[in-house]
Parts: sequence; structure tokens; C-alpha cells
Amino acid sequence: MRKQEPTAVSVNATATEMESRELKTLTDFILTKVDAEKIICFGSKINSVQNSSCFLAVNRLIELRLNSYYLLVIPKVTEPISDFVLQQNLEKKLSSVANVTVLVHRMTEINSALQSGSSFFTTLYRKGTLLHDNELEPFVFPSAGGEVTERITRREAYWNRWYLLSENFLKGARFYCGAQENNLAVFMLHQTLQHCYSGMLRVLTGYRSDSNNLKRLLKLIENIRPEASLSAKQTPENVRLTALLLKGFSDARYSEKFAITTEELHQLFIKIEKILKDGNVTCIDHLKNLREGKASYIA
Repeated sequence: MRKQEPTAVSVNATATEMESRELKTLTDFILTKVDAEKIICFGSKINSVQNSSCFLAVNRLIELRLNSYYLLVIPKVTEPISDFVLQQNLEKKLSSVANVTVLVHRMTEINSALQSGSSFFTTLYRKGTLLHDNELEPFVFPSAGGEVTERITRREAYWNRWYLLSENFLKGARFYCGAQENNLAVFMLHQTLQHCYSGMLRVLTGYRSDSNNLKRLLKLIENIRPEASLSAKQTPENVRLTALLLKGFSDARYSEKFAITTEELHQLFIKIEKILKDGNVTCIDHLKNLREGKASYIA
């Protein structure tokens, strides 16, 4: 029996039509793999341009790269497969149609977060696009949570801690670079960006990520702060440097085949130092705006 795979959407559609069709394709496929209670889209990036011509019967949308989607999949309470395995399997299976980042959380966890005033899940509850609803496990109404000023203070303390960790990992990278231990320097740079992105996600969205998967964190950051992405511009250099850094967690320490030149390492330093510096400014400004009431705690 042939394995079922998701099918790409025709380019003869407007950007809105393409997004709608692709989301339906993704949703339908997910439902063949997961016993899902709900599926919510909380972000997308459509990489297309319209080709107009007097010699075409209709304007055509030309897909330049795979579109990106950010989905929250809520399995039914009876779904036996672990959340981590579901997330990995879905992202892999859907990769032929789109660049899909999947968050998997159970309804009990989400409702508990809503009752505690989670800014992330409250935002998805209010603004997300509901693609599928089995209507067996309802959302609770979001609570205001604790005193906002206290929550901002906790979020500020969290950023200060993770920013300090990032800075110290960066210092370690400089030390190993000076000792000509390039592989260990790459590992330290990997940790620098991992902790920076985790901290930014918490401060800017309220989402707590315990993932050490930098590729996954990169995708999540691109949804909220595209300019903070290491691979914001898809140049050959950026693609190469990003690939090297992503291998920094494992291959740089354990694979004899891993290699990085001093110049490549230098370029990574420049990019990551800038991301960390800009990330600190962004988070401090956001926290300041929250305190002064210039930004809403719930997006």
C-alpha cells in the first residue's frame, strides 16, 4: 500500500487562495496522522510573487520558496504518541509541501496555562486561526493571571539570566577561538544563540521553550522577529554558516569530519554578537514599554 503524502498546491491562485488551500492540505494530512482535538495556525509567511502578462489568460502566482506556517496541534487526550514524537513526525512529513513549525500541547496543559494568564496561549486563543475543532475538549476562558507588574518583573529577571548565560557562552567561544579550538568555539556559539533565542521567545511572546534544537528556535524567532534570524537573508554564505552552527551542538564535539575555517568562525562571531546585542536592546525596550503601558502584556 502506497504511503500517503501531502500534495503541493497549484500556483494558479492568489496569495490568499494559496494560503487557504495549503492550510487545508496541511490540516487534512495532519488528521490522517494524529487523533487531533484542535489545530490552530498562529503565523505564516507566503514566499510568492504574481506574474502578470497580456499573454496570460489569468495572472499566475509563482512560488519562489516553500511557504512557512506555524501550527499548534492539540492531540486528543486518547492520543497515545508522545508530543515530541508527534511534532518531529509531522514537521518531517509536511516538509514536502511547506516549511511547517509545529507546537504540540495537550488541552489540559493549555487550559492550565490560560487559567494562569499565559500571554502566549491567550494570544493564540484570541487571534489564532482555528483550522480544526473536534469540540470534545473546550477551552477555558483565559484568566487575567497575577499582577502584571510582578509578571513583567519575573520576565525581566528571566531575560537578565538568559542574556548573562548567552554572554558567558560567547566569552567561552572567544576563549576557545583564541586557543585554536575551533570546534569547541562553534559549540559555544551554538549555546550563545540557543539561550538568546529562548530568552527572546519568553520575553516577547511568553512562550517557554525547553528545546535545545537551534533549528527549531530559529523558525520560532523568524515568526516574531525575522530580522533576528541568523538566516534572515538566504545568501549562500548565510546558508553555509547556519548549517555549520546547527552542527555545533553535536558534530562539532563528536564528529571527526566536522571542520570550520577561521574565517567562517569569524563571520559567525560577527553575526551572533550582533544578534545578541540587538536582542538585548529589543527585550529591554519591550519590557520598558510593558511597564509604561505603551505595549500590551497580551499581544
